Amino acid sequence: MTNAAGQDCPRAVKWAFAVWVIATFVGLIGAVLLFANALPGVLIKRPIDDPDSAIALAVALTGWGLVRLVFAWFMLRGHRWARTLLTTLAAIGLVVVTFHAEHANPLNGVSVAMNAAAVVLQFLPSSNAYFARRHHDAVTSTSRTAVSAERDGATGAQPAPPVDGTPEPIDNDR
Repeated sequence: MTNAAGQDCPRAVKWAFAVWVIATFVGLIGAVLLFANALPGVLIKRPIDDPDSAIALAVALTGWGLVRLVFAWFMLRGHRWARTLLTTLAAIGLVVVTFHAEHANPLNGVSVAMNAAAVVLQFLPSSNAYFARRHHDAVTSTSRTAVSAERDGATGAQPAPPVDGTPEPIDNDR
């Protein structure tokens, strides 16, 4: 698979994407089970003291999962900011699971382990080279665009006056 810049995506990044997607769906299944456990008479394994907070947590986890899928797609395309945000979301997810252990189910542990695996995969040397190359290409293309626009006079900006105060000669060839 190639990204938007036409670069081949390394296998580690493809695996990281796949693990992010699977971990997200495992987390969503966990959120559905949490939601179902909060409803009276439905799949209750153990009583939940505060069903409203369990429902709110399930809804938040669902939104969280959808955002992660979008970031995973951008990570696959070679965007470093998406890789950074996914890593941050994985760390926050670990904290949330830790502090909401009373609502945890076995799928939460599986999801956290998969998040850790995805983070490791997206920081392997081949992944780092891919993201660095993608970043370098984006910066280089932006620089080229700015230089060619300035050279062609497409910026519409007037040149700055010389520092010594002498007027600049008029260039009628433009």
